[in-house]
Amino acid sequence: MPSPQIGLTHISLKTITRNIRDRMRSTPLKNRSKATGTPLLSGGAWTPHDLRRSGATMMAELGVLSEIIERCLNHVEMNRMKRTYQRHEYRSEQKTAWQLLGNRLEALLNLNETMTPQ
Repeated sequence: MPSPQIGLTHISLKTITRNIRDRMRSTPLKNRSKATGTPLLSGGAWTPHDLRRSGATMMAELGVLSEIIERCLNHVEMNRMKRTYQRHEYRSEQKTAWQLLGNRLEALLNLNETMTPQ
């Protein structure tokens, strides 16, 4: 993800989490975003990590193999021997997993739209 300081560095994951948390507040903090109360959900506060976990769970429910989910999450293989000798990146399998998740999210959005009174 690009930094506001173009070409110098990437945005810290903590920065993303802090910005989302700031926007969930009911009143803004001094010298922080004035856009508050925007990403609130009925279930309460959430973090970007919650999105990763939910996406991984949904992929598993859709039949994606655990190893492919781990690759989608960019997790490092814990088994050193496997990490050393098995270098296949499973790009096509990851693409399929992301497509399955995207299709599921679209279906959920469409279901929600059809259930919302006009």
